[in-house]
Formats: sequence, C-alpha cells, structure tokens
Amino acid sequence: MPNLNKFYTWCIQTCNAPDVGYSLSYRAQQTVGGITYYDCSSFVYYGLREGGWTNLPSYPFTTYDMIPYLTAGGWSEVPANGTILAGDIGWNIEHTEVAYSRGENGLAVFM
Repeated sequence: MPNLNKFYTWCIQTCNAPDVGYSLSYRAQQTVGGITYYDCSSFVYYGLREGGWTNLPSYPFTTYDMIPYLTAGGWSEVPANGTILAGDIGWNIEHTEVAYSRGENGLAVFM
C-alpha cells in the first residue's frame, strides 16, 4: 500500500544528499562520477516507487505523461490558488516538484 510519509521522507533525504544532481541525460537514477542524477519528473517517479506506488511504468514517466499515473495512484488535482500540503506534487506542462512545506493561495516551498 502506498505510503505518503515514505515518499516525502525519500524526497527530503534525496534532496539533501551531497551526491545527487539534476540531469536530463542521466535522468533515470544513473550514477556518473559518483553523482546519482534525476530530472524533475524522474525524481517524483523514484520517490513514488520508494513510497510504495505500484501503478508506475517500468521506466520513469515524464512531466508530459505523468498525470494519468498520478490520478490512478490516488492523487487528485487541487486548485492552483488553493492550499498546498507538504508532500503534494506541483505540476505544470513544463515542470514538476514536490512541496516541502504547506502553503496558502498556491504558494509553498518546493523541492
């Protein structure tokens, strides 16, 4: 069963790790030169896997095709100007992030 706390904890630990980087070329959790890389959507993908979501594709989804997997996994859309909770996934057509802290009126700290 999916666990939001495991997802959120993995995201925080991964963001704080000294050997993690951002790369579109090495987005599939590849380690190059001692650095493990993600892009924005693969970061969410691997976090969800760590949290126990099982409805995911075998290769990391992209920002463009992740929404059906999120909704099938129990996530729902909230208004862009609504309340954001820690662990929420922020998404637009070009980028995705995970909320680090709660925010009102669509404003929060993201990682």
